Amino acid sequence: MKASDLSHSLAVLGWSQAEFARRLGVDPTTVSRWVSGRSKFPKWVGEYLRLAVLVKTALE
Repeated sequence: MKASDLSHSLAVLGWSQAEFARRLGVDPTTVSRWVSGRSKFPKWVGEYLRLAVLVKTALE
């Protein structure tokens, strides 16, 4: 998953960067760096979002 995919996933889920940071227990600045591509995010973050999007779309 790339930074642009992370941003798209948050939009699909209707989560702000601050909401996502709260859910993960990280600082909102960290999420901002991930979304902008300034920092790489851990692989598990991409998997977390991928699964969250799958569940949301399956329930719609």
